[in-house]
Amino acid sequence: MNKVDAFYKLNPIVSFVYFVSVLILTMLWFNPILLLISLVCAVSYGLLTAGKRLRQSLKYAVILAVFTAVLNPLFNHNGQTVIAYFSNGNPLTLESILFGMCEGVMLICVICWFSCFNVIITSDKIAYLFGRAVPKISMLFTMSMRFFPKLLNEGKSIINAQTAIGKSVYQGSIADRVKNMASVLNVLVNRTLEESVDTADSMYARGYATVKRTAFSVFEFTYRDTVCLVVILMLLTAVLVSKAFGIIDFVYFPCVYTNIGIFSYLAYTMYAILCAIPIIIDFTEAIIWKRR
Repeated sequence: MNKVDAFYKLNPIVSFVYFVSVLILTMLWFNPILLLISLVCAVSYGLLTAGKRLRQSLKYAVILAVFTAVLNPLFNHNGQTVIAYFSNGNPLTLESILFGMCEGVMLICVICWFSCFNVIITSDKIAYLFGRAVPKISMLFTMSMRFFPKLLNEGKSIINAQTAIGKSVYQGSIADRVKNMASVLNVLVNRTLEESVDTADSMYARGYATVKRTAFSVFEFTYRDTVCLVVILMLLTAVLVSKAFGIIDFVYFPCVYTNIGIFSYLAYTMYAILCAIPIIIDFTEAIIWKRR
């Protein structure tokens, strides 16, 4: 994570509203222009924030997207532009291929946005956002975010220890590997149960759930947060209105059709600005910093 990231420093409410907005718009509408804009912004900002983590996620995301794009034409035979026929007589249409490709791009966009979300919305921000309304769920979610990375690290350390004494899970016969992996899982489960008991005792000793809960936060809602939130909501409203009036509709079946005009170009521009808000804020902050 880039510690000087300006968008990261915004109030968690602003960041959360932004990610919810772009994720909803990305998942609901299969407009290829909107998906392309979302993909470019998600990958660009992901490389600025998630970095290596995003590059690793993209490998699996691309494989999943290609699988989805290939699988869709095998079951979806709608569309009037026939390219070929399968052996069973079902047509392979251009519209079904395009729809499958858009589904794949949508999956990549969602994975990239969630990678950025995991970097920007940390566990303390989750506690700030939902701690007052649903404190138990907030506490559970915060502990889960800490639990899974810790579980993976402990699993790796156990595997390394097993390998050092000649019980590797990567070498030997299949039966030996399964036996060694079972031993690793046994140790990992026992250690996890012991730590959960220690955590529960520690929380009880510190007075958790014994009195009415109070909340403390280091986050403040500043003037810059207000401006950013207003801009995000205005752009979101404009895009939703454009969709309601059919300005950015994109139809796949029975034939590809979309509205092209000045209002659609304006709607796409506003959507691009909405998706690029973190990048714009970061580069603006960098320029101001250099000038000063």
